[in-house]
Amino acid sequence: MKWISLLALLITIGCSSTKDDVADKKHEDLEKNYKVRDASSNYRPGWIVNANLWAKKNNKNISTYRYFSFETGPKVDRDIACNMAKANAKVDIAGEISSYIEKELTSKQEGDAFIDENSPEDKKLLHFVSNVLVERIQSNLHGVAVEKSYWEKRSYEKDLGAKKDFTAYTCAVFVKINSDALAKAVEKASKRVVKEAKKSGKHNEVERILKDAPEGFQTQGT
Repeated sequence: MKWISLLALLITIGCSSTKDDVADKKHEDLEKNYKVRDASSNYRPGWIVNANLWAKKNNKNISTYRYFSFETGPKVDRDIACNMAKANAKVDIAGEISSYIEKELTSKQEGDAFIDENSPEDKKLLHFVSNVLVERIQSNLHGVAVEKSYWEKRSYEKDLGAKKDFTAYTCAVFVKINSDALAKAVEKASKRVVKEAKKSGKHNEVERILKDAPEGFQTQGT
């Protein structure tokens, strides 16, 4: 009985932690090698951790839109940080799509690895997916809109573990894109990978692996 009670307690704690993953946090609860000297909100938004999960828990229109977030590293100026966050949000979404496609290709198919790490042609295909494809995806991402932004002015301190004392700004954005538009972007990316795979004669297998990519990408992590 004691073991059952302990197990129940651990499950409860684990569930509580999961529920709190996208809760807004007090700055002092999160500070590491810096202190927040100023911010656009008294709480750090939970959407920075997991945008789509936050949107779901906060009654956003997840049936029509898919949500993403992007946060910059420390920058010398607030405007620079926030302009960079807005500009890189699209790049980040494209990177997520590319990573998803790469994961699908490198996963074992029916017990066997589809990608041969020793094959020069397979290496070229993976290089294309992880490097060249991101830029192509960006051009097909239409309607990415910024819904929220959040910035912090941080004081990094050597005494807290920073390499040196300095003041900097970070900025995060919460963006949305229509699910249909996102699916079309994933579909175009998949077709482009199939075309690239023709060089090694693996296009039929790649097409089979990625046939459900538009739906699979949107449902991952939901």
